[in-house]
Amino acid sequence: MRHFLWLAMAGFTAAIIPRVVAAAEGAPAGAPASSEARLQRAESLLDAWEGQGEGKDDAKAELDRVLRDDPRSANAYRLYARYYLIDGHISGDSFRAGTLEAADQALGKALEIAPDYARAFVLQGHVYRLMGKPAQATAALQKADRLGTDDPWLHLNWAELLMDENRHEEAVARYRKVLADNDPRINTAAREGLIRYYKRTKRLDDAEGVYRADVAARPTSAWAHGNYASFLLCWRGDADAAIVEATKARELMDYGIARLTLAGALYRKWAVLALDGNKHADEPMMAAVKLIGQGPASTIDASCGGGVAVLPVLEAMLLTGEGERISAKVAGVLAAEEDGSVPGLFVMKVQASGRDRNYLYLNSETDYRDARNLSVVFAPEVEAAFTRKYGSAPDQFLKGKDITVLGYATQVKIHFIERGKPTDKYYYQTQLMLAKPDYLRVSE
Repeated sequence: MRHFLWLAMAGFTAAIIPRVVAAAEGAPAGAPASSEARLQRAESLLDAWEGQGEGKDDAKAELDRVLRDDPRSANAYRLYARYYLIDGHISGDSFRAGTLEAADQALGKALEIAPDYARAFVLQGHVYRLMGKPAQATAALQKADRLGTDDPWLHLNWAELLMDENRHEEAVARYRKVLADNDPRINTAAREGLIRYYKRTKRLDDAEGVYRADVAARPTSAWAHGNYASFLLCWRGDADAAIVEATKARELMDYGIARLTLAGALYRKWAVLALDGNKHADEPMMAAVKLIGQGPASTIDASCGGGVAVLPVLEAMLLTGEGERISAKVAGVLAAEEDGSVPGLFVMKVQASGRDRNYLYLNSETDYRDARNLSVVFAPEVEAAFTRKYGSAPDQFLKGKDITVLGYATQVKIHFIERGKPTDKYYYQTQLMLAKPDYLRVSE
C-alpha cells in the first residue's frame, strides 16, 4: 500500500492519495526572496494535504505566481510535478489520463533549467516507476545518488522500486533507514512500505506491530485508525477489534472507507453470532444496514475483496437465508467486471451436466458455452462426498432443480482443442468450484 490517506468518495469508493516526494531542499540559487517564500509555502501545502480542503489548489496558485515572476524556477516545476500527481490521482497506482505525462514534462523542464537538480531526479524516479519504466526509474535514482541529496524520499523511492523487483530485504533496509532517521514527513510512508512487505510475506504479527506503531505515532489520525481497522477485519478476521478502530476513525472524521470497514466488521460479527446460534445476532446486522444500506456479501467484498472475513459471512447467509443472492446470469457479468473471483451465494436451475478430466460440471444453461452460463464444478472428492450424503450422484440428484451455491464465481478462459492441442480460439466460462457439499442447497 502506498503512503495513502483514505477519502470519502461517492458510493463509498476509496481513493488513495499518492505518496508525493516532499521536502524542503532549496531551489537552485537566484530566485527572488518573494518567490522563495511562495515556494516554501507551496511545498508546505503539498506536504500537509491529506485529500481534502483547498491545500493543493492554494499550492498551485502559489506556483503560478512564482512562474509568472520567475519562469526559470526549477523548483517551481518540480513542485508542479507533485501537484499533478496529487490532482490526477485515482487510487493505488492509477491516475487520470495524462497525469503522469504532465508530471514528467514538468520535471523535464526543471532539469532543462537545472541539469544537476538532484531532487528533480528523485521525483523523476518515482514518476518513471508509476509509468512502468523501471530502467528509467533506476537511472534517475542512480543519478540522484551520484549528485548527492539529503532528500529522504530517495530511500522511499528506491524501496518501492526494489519491492517491485522482489528484492525485499534491500527494500526493507531502505524503509528502516527512513524510520531510523525519524523524519515525521515520511515515517508514515516507510511504515506502510514495511506493512506491505510483511503482508506479502505473511508475517501478520509483524504487520500488526507496525500498524500499532503508526496509531501510536498518529493517535489523532483517522487514517491510521481506519487502516488498522481494515487490517484487523480483512487479515485477522477480528470483528470486535475492527469495530473499535473503525469507530475511532469515524469519531475523528466520518469518511466513506471508515463506514465501509465498520459495516463489514459488524456483518462479520453478525456472522459469528449467527453461526453460533446466538439470539442477539440481529443487532450487529441491523447496525450495519443502518450504517451503509448494503447487504453483507457486497459489503464484506467491498471491504476486503477476499480474506478470512468473507467466508463466515457467506456461511451465515446460507444458514439463515439472509442477504443478497446472485443469479447465474449476473455472475458472469460480475466476474468479468472484477477480472477475478466474485464471492457470494449464487442461484441457478441445473439445466445440464457434463464431465471433463474426472470433474463434474452442473450448468445453468443447456449450452455450456453460453455467455450466461454458470458451471458449478465438482472435484472427484467433493462429488464422492455429495453422493455419500444424498445417496445419489449430483448430476442425477440435482437435475432440473433450483439450487443455491456458496463460493467464488470466476471467469475462466477455455481454448478450443484441435488434434489434441489448444488453438488460438477460445471462449470464457464462468465457473464456481464447490468446496464441499454443505455449500450447496436445494432451493425450496
